[in-house]
Amino acid sequence: IRLPPRSTLFPYTTLFRSPIEHAGVSVSFRCESPRGLGGDLFDSVKISEHRWFFVVGDISGKGLNASMSMVILKSMIRTLLREEKDFIKLVSRANSFIKERLPRGTFFSGVFGFLALDKGSMYFVNCGIPAMFFRSPGLDSIIETQGEGKMLGFVRNVEPYLKTRKLALPPGSRVLISTDGIVEAESVRGERYGKERLVRILAENKDSSASETVDAVVRSAAAFAGGRLDDDITVVAIDYAGVTKEKKR
Repeated sequence: IRLPPRSTLFPYTTLFRSPIEHAGVSVSFRCESPRGLGGDLFDSVKISEHRWFFVVGDISGKGLNASMSMVILKSMIRTLLREEKDFIKLVSRANSFIKERLPRGTFFSGVFGFLALDKGSMYFVNCGIPAMFFRSPGLDSIIETQGEGKMLGFVRNVEPYLKTRKLALPPGSRVLISTDGIVEAESVRGERYGKERLVRILAENKDSSASETVDAVVRSAAAFAGGRLDDDITVVAIDYAGVTKEKKR
């Protein structure tokens, strides 16, 4: 897809993180590192009254080095938002920046998303996010939605591997996104937490708020790992309630 024209895309005053606050949606997230500094990130930028750009992901590495790369990449993505209107080209240019400007061996696994709340849609480009699930209120089911995606930083030209996907968001739906710190958490016996347990927590919390669901996921994974998660984690829950015609402008 093409992002909205620049005249409507960039009237906002800054590119600092704009919380996704809207009557039609509830968004909650946890982004934590056991070392205090880490390479996970969740960032969002308000584009218009009903639309937000967001990115969720994980920079390779640990501690200070990963944290520095994450901050640099976040800043670069915001710069690209000022310049690039095409969604695929924006992600491709982020890949080139990682490959050419960040320390050798730096990779990014995550997802770039665009919420069009007035249309009840989410567009996204998967770049190796390990877990992304969608709960449909009509079917009362939880499905994995991310498909296959190419991690950024491996190849110079990633554009042929990128694909924009559209996810329709009926009122009452939920999207949950997690980096690998949750799904790869290990028990004292070396067993991985995995996606099946994540789905079970989602099902058990279908009537909980986005914030309560995120907390339940983190608590469950931490308990599974013996009380403490050893890797950086980011968990994001997006609950879509719908936008009435009266709220559209």
